[in-house]
Amino acid sequence: LDLKKQVRLGSVNAKLLQSAVDRAEALHIKVQCADAQLLTLKKEHDETLVRYREATLEAEKLARREKDLKQKLETMVTENDEMVAVLREDYVDQKLSAILSGAQKPLLERVFLPGKRAA
Repeated sequence: LDLKKQVRLGSVNAKLLQSAVDRAEALHIKVQCADAQLLTLKKEHDETLVRYREATLEAEKLARREKDLKQKLETMVTENDEMVAVLREDYVDQKLSAILSGAQKPLLERVFLPGKRAA
């Protein structure tokens, strides 16, 4: 009778042990899946960091380019303003020279002495 109980107890223990082994194998598979997911996430994270660094460098490059272009534009506007001022001065100088030299004398006479021309 004792032997029968021991056999049954051994059978129950074997089933419990097999159940524990099955659960351990299932957990092992879950751990392997989690490890694979973790590796995938790490790879994606590393790729994201690389893209972020590249985007940051590109943004810095564009910011420098924008600054350079703004400086060039400001220089061009200043040069343009200076050229307009010089041209305006030249134009005024030419007009004054023409007036003073008498080239515009008939015009001055028509404007300021309209009666004299008719005579």
